[in-house]
Amino acid sequence: RAQTYFSATAAGAEPDLLLVAGPRRHGLELKVTGAPRLTKSIEVALRDLKLKDVRVVYPGTRRYRIAPKVEAVPLADAIGWAAAL
Repeated sequence: RAQTYFSATAAGAEPDLLLVAGPRRHGLELKVTGAPRLTKSIEVALRDLKLKDVRVVYPGTRRYRIAPKVEAVPLADAIGWAAAL
């Protein structure tokens, strides 16, 4: 079962939620835009927090890859994913 935290890097990058499941660290970023994109903050969080991946939750209906280790996911998909950790 994953533990949920808030975390930030020294550079100020912060995922909205940090989920830790055993040795794996996952970022969860919440967006209201219909087309989320890769941000510098996500790139820094991936590197500095040593995240396995980041899920960008948005109000859309389809999943798609934004960048390596970064995926846009609808809210319902994110809830199912997080519950399975």
